[in-house]
Formats: sequence, structure tokens, C-alpha cells
Amino acid sequence: MSHQSLHDAWLERFCISEPASGERSEMRAIQIEASFLGPYHDLKIHLVYSGVIEYSIVTPQEFVHPPFGTIGHGDLLIHEVSLTDDNQAVVHEWYFSRGSVFRIVCETFTRTLEML
Repeated sequence: MSHQSLHDAWLERFCISEPASGERSEMRAIQIEASFLGPYHDLKIHLVYSGVIEYSIVTPQEFVHPPFGTIGHGDLLIHEVSLTDDNQAVVHEWYFSRGSVFRIVCETFTRTLEML
């Protein structure tokens, strides 16, 4: 497995913001930023989603996979990138060991790496 992979990474930060422009900051958008500790704990993976059209976060009350307890969302087991049916937007879905599912639909997203 690559050190740059999101598989087995841990979510450290998830931030939803509304960058504004225009004379009165009346033109608003949704942006999501996420940071993960890489699977080998030797780098951080930063994702920025711009032009967010839709997002959802679902976390079950009960844990789906062990270990149970204070693990947050757990390891990122699977992530899938696809296009919407009309090919106009990107869909990125994350599936965590706890059973949490994050889904983001956006115009673009970027990834940067930070070595630790």
C-alpha cells in the first residue's frame, strides 16, 4: 500500500466554510477542507473541495466494525471517486470502519501532501 493512500488513513479535521465575494460578500459558495493522517503516520493528506453542490455525513450510533470505543470515525476503509450521472460534478464518498459515510458532490477537488 502506498504511503499516499487514503486507505487506513485517520480523519483529523473536517471544515465546512462559505467563502464570499462581491461588494457586500453577497456571492457565497460552499467549500470543504479535510485533513487525514496518512496510513503510515508519516504524512498528512489535505483535500479541498470547491464549488460544493451537496454533502452528507452519516455516523451510526453503534459501531459497525471493531475496535469499539473511542476511535472517532475509525480507519478510512474505502473511498470512491466518480462523476454525477450528467458528468457535471465529482462525487467523492468515504466509508469508515465505524460505519460512517461521508459524501461530497463538488465542481473540483485538490489533494496536497505534507510530510511529517
